[in-house]
Amino acid sequence: MSAADLGPWLNSEAFVRLAWFLQTVNAAVTHAPCRRARDDDPPAITALVTVLDTLQSLTDQAPPEPQARGRFGNKAFRTYLSLVDAQAPELVNVVLAAAGPDVQSALAADLVAAARVRDELVAYLVDAFGNATRIDYGSGHELAFVMFLGALELLAVLDPTGGMRQHDTDVFQGIGLVVMPRYLELVRHLQRTYNLEPAGSHGVWGLDDFQFVPYYWGSSQLIDHKHIRPSSILDKELVEHFAADYMYLSCIHYIHRTKNGPFFEHSRMLYDISDVPRWAKVNGGMLKMYVAEVLSKFPIVQHIKFGVVFPFAPIAG
Repeated sequence: MSAADLGPWLNSEAFVRLAWFLQTVNAAVTHAPCRRARDDDPPAITALVTVLDTLQSLTDQAPPEPQARGRFGNKAFRTYLSLVDAQAPELVNVVLAAAGPDVQSALAADLVAAARVRDELVAYLVDAFGNATRIDYGSGHELAFVMFLGALELLAVLDPTGGMRQHDTDVFQGIGLVVMPRYLELVRHLQRTYNLEPAGSHGVWGLDDFQFVPYYWGSSQLIDHKHIRPSSILDKELVEHFAADYMYLSCIHYIHRTKNGPFFEHSRMLYDISDVPRWAKVNGGMLKMYVAEVLSKFPIVQHIKFGVVFPFAPIAG
């Protein structure tokens, strides 16, 4: 993608599908807390958690190298990403194997198309954890993981009924309440283990050094909450108590753990957002900000991979 492609991207079939996926998960997680995987979750949701567990275990094979204290970017991260790259095709197969019979039949019926789908899924997965050259991680890598999840949903891989449902809310809740929190655990583990540089961070004037989507989906979780208001993020004890339940508070808690000094100094935008009276208004603002600050920024979207599921083509119809 070149800078001239930014306009066509915002009017592409890929953008429309991605926006639909983001907003559908957002609607599904309203009022609901995060949770661990359950026995009654769709098999592919459970498989995704297993994949993320496997990816975290790979850090044992790439321990951080000795380096000067406080220095960003441990070179062992490159070894870790090479392990991810090597295992990604098999990890994608693990998720596809959990798909329903209709999806399995469709993949078996057209091996060429199936190979293209697998290649697209692998591309999103390997881009979801950081950059080996810069030894950094940011919202562009998070976007790759969101596209990985979106592609699985659009392919009906996450459908436990084998492609016969009409976008089951349970599936979207599994994505937002089970898989995304587990992904956050993994990438935070990578950030701490390899001291990753924030990719494209705006410092105190940005929303967060590393994440964005958890604030969007996380603010939806808190809409109309009886006790937690946007201003509650300034209460460290409350944030810590509810961090495991709500992604927005999980992100704030991580900032409290990793940054020093007054919150209004190192996280000015989040501090200002705490003045907004209602979570519904925060949620709407987060979507607008995500489109403006992530999906419309060429330094981020230039790295997007397009394919069968997310095609760089004009909007159909």
